[in-house]
Amino acid sequence: NVFVSPAVSEKLRTVEDFGVKVLNLAREWLFNLVPHVLSKVHRVSYGLLTGEDFEKARKDPKVGKARKLLAVPFVGKDRPSVQSEFSHPDVTIGFTIMAYRLYGMRRPDLLMLFRVLIDDMKTENTIRHHRRQACKVYVEMVCKAGGLVRGFSDTGAWLDDLKDEERVNFRRRVSLLRSASDVSSAVPSFATSSKYRMWRLEQLDQGDVEQMNACYELLHSTPLAIRYLLENHVFLPGAGTLDASVSQLTASGQELAGEQLFRRCLGFSGTPNNLLPKSMGECRFELGDDGAMLSMLSRPDIVSLNEVAREWSPTALLDI
Repeated sequence: NVFVSPAVSEKLRTVEDFGVKVLNLAREWLFNLVPHVLSKVHRVSYGLLTGEDFEKARKDPKVGKARKLLAVPFVGKDRPSVQSEFSHPDVTIGFTIMAYRLYGMRRPDLLMLFRVLIDDMKTENTIRHHRRQACKVYVEMVCKAGGLVRGFSDTGAWLDDLKDEERVNFRRRVSLLRSASDVSSAVPSFATSSKYRMWRLEQLDQGDVEQMNACYELLHSTPLAIRYLLENHVFLPGAGTLDASVSQLTASGQELAGEQLFRRCLGFSGTPNNLLPKSMGECRFELGDDGAMLSMLSRPDIVSLNEVAREWSPTALLDI
């Protein structure tokens, strides 16, 4: 049991319906979904399609988008299920987040990330590139991964916006990091290799193998890049992966067999009675079925007779 203060209890009593739903969802994640997801072994119980499995899925038009982008069940070590997918949406989300975090993005995922970022960048066409939100997000991704974007400082600031003293301090800091890289490995990647000095977002060419290889090496397992891909592409409403509808159609067997859809409907029931809706008419029993059942139950070679005491009980019948 969790102690809740009177003040919090009062707020919970007056919270709106949406707030209650969010609280219930958070509780469900904390007490049920997260423990369930963490109890499974990556690449044994779940994971992303990789290698030949991923290439086959990409080339097959019959394979849905969800199977290509979301985590799928595994039947063994590095053996994804051929067709199965997770049915519970929240479980699917949890396994997908863990799969991307543990395995990282695949190369097509990184290309899709850049497409999303570039599309977002193009929507802000009234301001300079370095001030656009998508460009700032890209710079933050690179800096968090230990890289450096050309024209920006290691803190993500545009160099021309820095004061003279700040610019000098930045260059001095980079110089010191390069010197420290000779004796310590705990330095940013851009200080140890010039390949981690990345191009600006508007300069990226997805057809340039050298650029994409450098970007993949730096960003494929970066949490910020993975989160942006998941929130703006994989889990995006309407993306064809986790689509949901506010309402859904439901129908009973009687409605499906009614005259609204078919003029004539044939069916089979194993129940020996005539309890049917009037709209479906009367049940036509197969001639001889009742007699065949009575004959079978009367055959001594099939059914035996045992007398029980007058004070019988279910336990006594099971012991016969």
